[in-house]
Amino acid sequence: MSIVRLTLSEDQLLRAREVGMERHGMNRGLGVAESHGYSGDDGEVSVRGCMAGLGVSVVLGLDWRGFRKDYKGTAEVGDDIVVRSTLAPRGSLILHPEDRNDWKYVLVRLHGLPELEICGWITGKDGKREGKWEDQVSPFKERPCYLCPAWILRPMTDLILDGSEDEDEGVDKGDDYLAGEIRRQLDLW
Repeated sequence: MSIVRLTLSEDQLLRAREVGMERHGMNRGLGVAESHGYSGDDGEVSVRGCMAGLGVSVVLGLDWRGFRKDYKGTAEVGDDIVVRSTLAPRGSLILHPEDRNDWKYVLVRLHGLPELEICGWITGKDGKREGKWEDQVSPFKERPCYLCPAWILRPMTDLILDGSEDEDEGVDKGDDYLAGEIRRQLDLW
């Protein structure tokens, strides 16, 4: 597993907080509940989700949807990337049966905010095949899902280096290249 660490700036944290609260306010105004039966949200779940999404967009150099009135049901980063976050230091990526098989799902751990741990990604199809189905332990009794531990996720290098999930054909892009590429991506921000 290859974790990409990114520390969000004060401006990025503020932007994510504003967008998250705007999302939360719109959902409450429309009477829209949190996804997958989650309850008790005071807006912080939306804020943390925005922090994770913004961080992934920075690392990948792709557009972040942030907040649009039609953001629900769309990819959050680029055309086909959904970001899932957790505060748990060893938390897993959660996939739901209705999640799209052809999209990429990225796990971000937020336990060290403002530092993000971007753990890796998996397609919905692969995550549903390789993840562990959980419907017996709380809170998953109420919202069954597939749990994908970080060690089964593909490295972010696959998305950072070529923007696709296709294998590089005979091109050696080692750790030194990756480190420089990540620095370049972060410098662009």
